[in-house]
Amino acid sequence: LSSANLQAFTTDQVKILTTSQVRSLNASSLSGLSTAAIQVLATTQVGAFSSTQWGSLTSINVKALTTDQIQALTSTQLTSFSLINLQAIETADIQALTTKQMSQLSASNLSNFTTDQIHSLTTDQIRVLTTAQLGGLNSRNLQALTTDQIQILTTSQVRSLTSSAFSGLSTAAINIMTTSQVRALTSS
Repeated sequence: LSSANLQAFTTDQVKILTTSQVRSLNASSLSGLSTAAIQVLATTQVGAFSSTQWGSLTSINVKALTTDQIQALTSTQLTSFSLINLQAIETADIQALTTKQMSQLSASNLSNFTTDQIHSLTTDQIRVLTTAQLGGLNSRNLQALTTDQIQILTTSQVRSLTSSAFSGLSTAAINIMTTSQVRALTSS
């Protein structure tokens, strides 16, 4: 099917596509799906998209995804998003990412989050970030962390921060660090 063909589909028609039909859609034609059509995709349909198909979607398509659809993404699908598409995920949807999804993002994916996306991470999401993920953060990312987010970082997580990234922390952020976190800095 062409992009024009997909644009002609009604939401009722999109709803009845089988996962096999979804998998067989040409990646380049998927951008033809309207935002209304994207929003009616069942989570099983969303799960059927290949990484190539996800990579072909536009940021408008990604913005149209519902929270349930975002939560249905596999880590492979999520990590296949382009920089623009990753940054198109609404902050409410970032907050809805499961801890499993968060723990499986690459350091590069996480470092490409916008400051608003970093700022919106829940404490549970921060807790599951690996030292490799945190080590990939830059000063812009660290500036976006809230005081609550900073205070829950484990000593291992703090130890993984690079000195150039750490330079992005404000004085206020440094002042709220716990004694254990400060010790972790001096021992790194």
